[in-house]
Amino acid sequence: MKNDDIELVKKTLSGDKSAFDRLVKSSSPRVFGIIHRFFREKQQAEDIAQEVFIRAYRYLHTYAQEKPFANWLSTITVRMCYKELKKEKNSLEKTEASLTSENYSIIDSFCFNPESLNRMDQEKKLILKELAEKILVKLSAKERMIIVLTEVEGKSIKEVSNLMGISTVNVKVSNYRARKNARKILNSLINKQV
Repeated sequence: MKNDDIELVKKTLSGDKSAFDRLVKSSSPRVFGIIHRFFREKQQAEDIAQEVFIRAYRYLHTYAQEKPFANWLSTITVRMCYKELKKEKNSLEKTEASLTSENYSIIDSFCFNPESLNRMDQEKKLILKELAEKILVKLSAKERMIIVLTEVEGKSIKEVSNLMGISTVNVKVSNYRARKNARKILNSLINKQV
């Protein structure tokens, strides 16, 4: 696939627009996979993907062809998501969420016995997922991006640094703060039940 991508890049750079269409088609699943980690709404995801491909086309001449095209495009995608998260965080007032007693018991069970996740039914897993999303939404854009990339995507600190264009020290500090803030948010949700 790497050689195919490089050939399509070369053709695009020489003026063949259909080659870029093929790059978009082959890269779309990867791009949408990244975007859907941060944005669930279909129209918003499509708008971000469109912006990613516009940016990729505009800056295709900067792509270093000795590196995988997929990595270059993933970096653009992550940075566009980060930009959109910052914009969203600045413009929207998130509503304060509280836990139901059922949510509280599921979290309590999971926190004291993480292996219980394997035995949970789909409904309880969905509740945990929704809670995680409530917590993530309250984090800063940078913290949310770093938590998702490290915990959900399993990326290393160095990979996150490269994808986001920030230093590894910055990633480590932000990761620490994100975890600390996530715990505070969870505690505040739990304390509302006491």
